[in-house]
Amino acid sequence: QSLLVFEAALAIGFGLGMQWATSGLAGIRLCFNWSKFLEFLPNCMCFSVGISLKMRALRYYNAGTIKIFGQLRMPMLAILSTLWLQHHYSFAKWQAIGILTVSCFAYMHLKEQGRGHNQLRCSRELCLLLGWVLLNSCGGVLAERAYKTGDLPFFAKFVSEDFSYFLIHAILLIVMAIFDPSENFCDREQRPGGFFDGWDRRTLALALMLLLDATVGNLLLQEFSALTKCITKAFCVAMVYFVSLTYSRDAVSASSALPWLALLVIQASLMYSTL
Repeated sequence: QSLLVFEAALAIGFGLGMQWATSGLAGIRLCFNWSKFLEFLPNCMCFSVGISLKMRALRYYNAGTIKIFGQLRMPMLAILSTLWLQHHYSFAKWQAIGILTVSCFAYMHLKEQGRGHNQLRCSRELCLLLGWVLLNSCGGVLAERAYKTGDLPFFAKFVSEDFSYFLIHAILLIVMAIFDPSENFCDREQRPGGFFDGWDRRTLALALMLLLDATVGNLLLQEFSALTKCITKAFCVAMVYFVSLTYSRDAVSASSALPWLALLVIQASLMYSTL
């Protein structure tokens, strides 16, 4: 949880720096927009609670199962954006979304098959995964609406969103410290390193990667849509797989169908982009 607070603070500093570089002090004032801050709160709450449900689900399901189940976000984003944002998708686009969802699901299933994954059954634990998918999808659509409304520059909106994230993650960090003594970063016996307990170079690298992912993802949200962002990530995962074939011996041995499914993901992504 402390990493999420740090990443939000890092994003605020990065956004302020970029806004100052492009618009000077006048641009920095645009970052402190109270109405935009409140507009981003709902989607930040959805993402934050969704991540908490996902982390809780890890107690019952392994990462492979969660990756497979997470492919349901794509059709969910399409349905919610149709209902809330009045997006209209042609029949051909719905076909592309369906093909992409099925191919992504099959790709993740085969990729994780060798590692083993849990069976999904109707239970309270399954509700955690359903809640994560629903809240993540709601957050994506709400974020798209917030980024596409108003005439503020991109980094002014970016900073407003991360102020919301910082507030929510800081509150969650304090609440967790109160109800779970092992998470109390003020207790030096439980957390000798305090706020930075357990951190190393990999933690800083992860924070930078999260910042990069958020910046690129939010640019896609503003210029295109939450669904396009999700499809772009699926396309990148398939491309990374083919790059991994050049140095990984285990990449082909998992399943002979895996390269064809990755190709199907790429083809469906390109088909959606041309419609």
